[in-house]
Amino acid sequence: MRTVKARLRAALALRRRRSRWQRVGLAALTGLVTVLLPVGGAAVALRMEYAGEPSAEARTRGRDAVWLGHAWVDGHKGEADLTTLTRLLAGTGVRDLYVRTGPLEHDVAQQTALALEATPPGVDLLLGLPAYWDDTFGHRGSAETVAAAVRGARLSLGRHAPGRQTFGLALYADFSATLADWAAFRDGWSG
Repeated sequence: MRTVKARLRAALALRRRRSRWQRVGLAALTGLVTVLLPVGGAAVALRMEYAGEPSAEARTRGRDAVWLGHAWVDGHKGEADLTTLTRLLAGTGVRDLYVRTGPLEHDVAQQTALALEATPPGVDLLLGLPAYWDDTFGHRGSAETVAAAVRGARLSLGRHAPGRQTFGLALYADFSATLADWAAFRDGWSG
């Protein structure tokens, strides 16, 4: 009889230990799911916002701009640069030039959908296109391409404000805009 009781106690102790480990495992799994599920959901939602084909109507409204760096006003750019810029602007829909006067802290790039929502329909909305291709510790150049920005703007414009005419893109055309950036702007937006 004692051996049966001893075996029974040993089995119950083993079961309790397994239960404790099972409880710990279940708690760890629950914690992991609680963290990963919202992050995964957000990642899927962001990817879905960028999925699909841009609308054919989501193209230039002839209200675009080029954002020029301070080199255009401080003497670093000359007549030859101006001639080149004029050639690059032909047929793009650009009607305004903006000159950046110097580095500003806390520049915040708004997402297209939020900018469309915040800007009244009668007001021209110009979104700046990133063309900063440098790869450093804190910046990944492939994440800020003109082609990706144009595509994202077109997707959002087509979904959130398809008939809006007071919308344009502004290409930063200083040291960072390459001929490939100009081609992406022209092909993806103007053309």
